[in-house]
Amino acid sequence: MSYAGFQSLRSRITVGVVGITSVVVLIGSSIAWIAVERFVFRGIDQELSVRSQRIPRLDGGPPPPWLQRDSRRWLQVVDPQGKELIRLLPEEISLIDSVSEPNRPTTVELPGGQRARVVLTLLPDNRGRAWHGLDLEPVDQELMRLAGVLAVLWLAATLLAWLAVALLRARLLSPLAQLNAAIERLGPEDLAARIPDTAGPPEVGGIVVRLNSLLDRLHEAFKREQTTIA
Repeated sequence: MSYAGFQSLRSRITVGVVGITSVVVLIGSSIAWIAVERFVFRGIDQELSVRSQRIPRLDGGPPPPWLQRDSRRWLQVVDPQGKELIRLLPEEISLIDSVSEPNRPTTVELPGGQRARVVLTLLPDNRGRAWHGLDLEPVDQELMRLAGVLAVLWLAATLLAWLAVALLRARLLSPLAQLNAAIERLGPEDLAARIPDTAGPPEVGGIVVRLNSLLDRLHEAFKREQTTIA
């Protein structure tokens, strides 16, 4: 598209409406995704906080009934000498030293590219340290699915905006096209001809009235000139 074509009213309407719709939907989708992500991680952090508060009940004996093995929820407890007391996580994974600041949930990347949300708890009476972890792979998958849905919505909104503009553009610009055709039909020697006042928006009607008034003045001026010459 040339610069002159881009400057046309038709192109400006298309670019303006479709561009604004696309940007607004994109910003809204991004805000929605960020809000959902923060809400999900806030729930994860609350769960880790509740679980970390129950660690002081462990005294090195058998795990209590509430501590059930879950492939997504991990626990690793060591004593002050680094001896492992409790291990509830896959064999190839270790949470030791993955987080060094206590009571602050942190997203860490484990060997193999696996991501987890981990919080470190110091056991009372210097009995050791405990790492609670939550596998983020299912969470990441859900967030990616949400991102895909939002991307589809953004694309659909952009296409619908373009389709609406394409359908309405001809109707919106048809009065201007009719006005242009009427002006082209005016003969150079027929000064008495006038532009028909066809039904259209008030903006176009005002232009027609002013053009016809201008033609009237030109016609009167030409007749006076002819009279003077005669």
